[in-house]
Amino acid sequence: MTDKTNIKNKKKSSKVETLQRILDAARSEFADKGMTKTRVETIAENAGVTKQLIYHYYQSKELLFSCVLDESSKNAMAHLIDKNYSDKPPREALKDFIRDFPTPFKDPELATLAMEGIHYHDTHSTPRNQFKEQTPILLKKFSDILNRGIDSGDFRADFCPKQLFSALGLIATGPFTNRYLMSVLAGSNPKSKDEIESWAEFSLQLLLSTLEHKRTQEEA
Repeated sequence: MTDKTNIKNKKKSSKVETLQRILDAARSEFADKGMTKTRVETIAENAGVTKQLIYHYYQSKELLFSCVLDESSKNAMAHLIDKNYSDKPPREALKDFIRDFPTPFKDPELATLAMEGIHYHDTHSTPRNQFKEQTPILLKKFSDILNRGIDSGDFRADFCPKQLFSALGLIATGPFTNRYLMSVLAGSNPKSKDEIESWAEFSLQLLLSTLEHKRTQEEA
C-alpha cells in the first residue's frame, strides 16, 4: 500500500468519524429539544466541529434532521430485518415478531425522534427515507409468518396482511410515539415500564385472538 493510499484512507476514515460525531450530537439535541428549538451552534460545539462544517456537509438544519431520522430508522429496524422467524412454528414466530416490533422505541431518544419525525415527514420530502425503504422487508417477513399459519390451519385467511401489519405498527408503538394520546385515552403512564409491558402483552393477545383460526371438533 502506497503512502498516498494510506493518506487517502486516513482522510476517509477521519471524515466518516466526523460525520458520525455530528449525527450523534444532533440526535441527542433533536431528541431533547425538538427540531424547532435545536441550535446548530450547540450541535457543532458538542460534536467538536464548526457550524460552517455542519452546513458544508448537510446544507441546513432540516436536512441534518432528516439524516438523523434516516440513521435512527435504519438502526431501529435492523434487529427485525436481521432476525430469522422461519425456524419456529407460525404461532410462536408471530408472538416473537409482535414482541420484537416495538423494542427499539423503548429507547426514550428514539421514541421522541419518532414523534418529531412523524410531523416532519407530513410536511417535508427527503432525499432518502430508509424507514420507508425497509418497511417492505418487514411486511414480507410478517406475511410469510401469516401464510405459514394459514397453511397449517392456525390462522384465518380472511385478513389483508398489509392492513394487519399497519395495525400492529400503530398499536405496538402507540405508547412510545403518541404518549399524550395514550395517557388520555387509557389513563395510564406510557413511561412506566410495567404499563409498557402490559400494553405489549395486550397487543400480542389482541392480534393473536384476531388471527387464530377457531377449529371445530371435527378439525381438532
